[in-house]
Amino acid sequence: MVREQLKATWGYSQRYFTMPPQTILAETPDNFGLYNNTISEVKVKLKGDDERNMRYLEVEFHSTVGKFEFHMDENNDFTNLLKQVYGDRVKMPFGYFAKTINIKF
Repeated sequence: MVREQLKATWGYSQRYFTMPPQTILAETPDNFGLYNNTISEVKVKLKGDDERNMRYLEVEFHSTVGKFEFHMDENNDFTNLLKQVYGDRVKMPFGYFAKTINIKF
């Protein structure tokens, strides 16, 4: 069920790639932005049910203004982008290498 929800929201979220950040922030009163320099750590955790192959990633952003938690598909493009933007601040699960090659100890 979570996987289907994530896929459904992906199509909806695509429109945000073409919108200016200020428009996105103004869309809803509860929207907010975090400056990259305020983020001290990005923790990525593997979640889901391995038996039904329904896995996703929980991503925690730790910043000077608080901790924020999000869910996203288990996708190498997404995790690589996090690593590219945040570098050593990204903490992946121990033994986690890729969606297709996942070694757990």
